[in-house]
Amino acid sequence: MYNLKISIAVVLICFLLMSCYTIKQDIGSGAPKVTVVHKHKWYALWGISPLNTVDAKKLAGTSTNYSIKTQFSFSDMLISLVTGCFSIVTETVTVTK
Repeated sequence: MYNLKISIAVVLICFLLMSCYTIKQDIGSGAPKVTVVHKHKWYALWGISPLNTVDAKKLAGTSTNYSIKTQFSFSDMLISLVTGCFSIVTETVTVTK
């Protein structure tokens, strides 16, 4: 029983210590903030092996001025909290054009 409590405490501490991050890239002169497209990028083995690819250039279409934001947000953390026990995690790629 004592080992179970320690294990649960360690898992909870690990999830509490996870942080959100954001990487933003401007292509051309950046985005005029007209259209926003979101896609989730899924990983297995807690981020080691990608399950799908998200091509930001395809999401931007013919636009030459756009912004790409890749982030592990709070909502991604909640999704990963549920799917993380199966080693599946996600991050969000947002293209603003």
